[in-house]
Amino acid sequence: MTKLFVYPGKGEGFVFNLKGEKVSIGRLSDNDIPIDDAYSSGHHAVILPTQSGYAIRDNGSKNGTFLNDKKIMAETELKRGDEILIGSTRIIFDLELKTDVEVTEEQLPASNVQSVIQVKKILKTPDIETTLREFAAAPDIHKLRSDFKFFSVLSEVSQALILHKPIDELLEEIMDLICQNLPMDRGILMLEEGSPPQLVPRVVRIVNKNLKTQRIQVSRSIIDVVRDKNSSVLTYDAQADPRFQASESIIQSNIHSAMCVPLWNNKEIIGIIYADRISIMDRFSEDDLKLLTLLSNLAAVKIENARLIQKAIEKEKMERELALASQIQKDFLPKKNPECDNFDLAGMNLTCYQVGGDYYDFIDIDPCRMAIIIADVSGKGVSASLLMASLRADKYADLNPEYTLESMASK
Repeated sequence: MTKLFVYPGKGEGFVFNLKGEKVSIGRLSDNDIPIDDAYSSGHHAVILPTQSGYAIRDNGSKNGTFLNDKKIMAETELKRGDEILIGSTRIIFDLELKTDVEVTEEQLPASNVQSVIQVKKILKTPDIETTLREFAAAPDIHKLRSDFKFFSVLSEVSQALILHKPIDELLEEIMDLICQNLPMDRGILMLEEGSPPQLVPRVVRIVNKNLKTQRIQVSRSIIDVVRDKNSSVLTYDAQADPRFQASESIIQSNIHSAMCVPLWNNKEIIGIIYADRISIMDRFSEDDLKLLTLLSNLAAVKIENARLIQKAIEKEKMERELALASQIQKDFLPKKNPECDNFDLAGMNLTCYQVGGDYYDFIDIDPCRMAIIIADVSGKGVSASLLMASLRADKYADLNPEYTLESMASK
């Protein structure tokens, strides 16, 4: 069923199912899709069924109807993914809106870097002497509660991630688990991909539905500290933090607290996890940063394991396919050596790899003549074996008593 994904300027988005009938959109309550938008007219626009799908028409509204940033002047056919703008309300035709993620190229001066926590420090296990001293001293109730929470969450997440899953499914589950255990408005998991490596958003979570239509801008100034120093960054009020005063992306997004931690698999950084909060009253804490760091380390190790398992699965699949190709290629060769008066004939083929480009055959032309084919395709492996198979097919397609080496080579 064709759907409209409606994202008001204020309030939560919703989905409207199109059923092959005319749909009116506007500010008044008698519309099929009423929108509380001061910049829309009473009966602003209509979506009409057509022979090929649906079209949109403006009803002479005061501020106009826009399709993909262009004002429509007549009835216009809609395509999947088209974006309709009525006032401040965005309507996506038959495709759910994906939140844009942008890494802005703002740099954090090295002289201003401070109050960041190295990942190794968070992950470090205390030695026995330190533990005994802590037990001998007066107990830190807050630390005990934090440690208990960390242990409980990590245990729960470890259990949830114990089974192998395809990498895309795993990434989705990782972000779901993080959102369940940490207060956040938005979160992003980005992986290093390509050559040279670039951070690519793989999973985006918008917990605060009022932010669904806003672009997420992640400041390069924060990412650089995370990657260069293998450290986790927390800013309690990103707009007021002097380290990030140059970061327009933070100010424009109205971010009051943000965290960014590396996906470190104990060998290298394979990506980052970013989370932010808009509320000025409910900011991230340092405990939140430590918990996110621990979860991201667990996630990075799991992602690396999933990649290794996937490579092993692909290798096994390739080996099975090559074994099958090897058997097929062996079937191309003579099953037995021919019997010929006055001559002893024998042939054998041993490939360097599972498949190769060497080929021989014995062909009876007539009672008095036999053709012997010996061929060696330049190269080894799959490419050579494909040429060998092509040569064999040409031979059987065109073999006759007048067939010569020159005519074979010309093919």
